[in-house]
Amino acid sequence: MKKLVTLVLACFLLTTSALTISAQDDPIEITPRAMACVCGSKMDDITKYGQWKGAGQRRCIHHEYGLDILKERTVTRKYVCPKCGEERLISESTQTRWFCEGYTIPDTGE
Repeated sequence: MKKLVTLVLACFLLTTSALTISAQDDPIEITPRAMACVCGSKMDDITKYGQWKGAGQRRCIHHEYGLDILKERTVTRKYVCPKCGEERLISESTQTRWFCEGYTIPDTGE
């Protein structure tokens, strides 16, 4: 038992000393980069979210009555130059989400 405790303690000390050494390393400077426009300006990264639109429905899984509504919206990311208005599409995707519109009638005890 004494050997096991000594072994565990030795492993702990070795691990913590290694973590201490790695934490003392010099930090690396990270310089953010922006997309350059043809006019020489830096372009902004813009994300636009479309309106939620109904895409389906199902019986509510949370409550006794009502429906869960499936809605979708488009998400568009693009670079836009604030100086000349140049746009470059990065990505376009669709988000989906279930909205609960169910309800339960309270029991009045009658």
